[in-house]
Amino acid sequence: MIIAVRFNEIVTVSNTGDVYIPFTISDTTYNATYLSGSGTDVLMFKFTVPEDKVLNGITLGDISGKANIKDLKNNVFASDLIKSFPEVIIDSRVSGISSITSSSNQKMKSGDSLNIYSRQ
Repeated sequence: MIIAVRFNEIVTVSNTGDVYIPFTISDTTYNATYLSGSGTDVLMFKFTVPEDKVLNGITLGDISGKANIKDLKNNVFASDLIKSFPEVIIDSRVSGISSITSSSNQKMKSGDSLNIYSRQ
């Protein structure tokens, strides 16, 4: 999952290894770590959603860490980001085929086609 934070001007990030956004989904707090964006007006943060989870609603916290986020005039960004998005649903359940079985004993040969249909 990528979280993009847009500023009203270009910002630079120092000490990028220690920048994150804490966020809460379904009563559990996670951290999205800084990915990119220094020198632009959009900072990107990345979080890997745990497998096989459906997470309802997201509340973003303030940008945290030891880094400084500054505008081109060297003003330090004062984090006041806390926002809630209750309508966001994150579903990391992966749809896929775990096995294929045949109802007939027909053997396939090179060049034959096999049609696979998924019922959900």
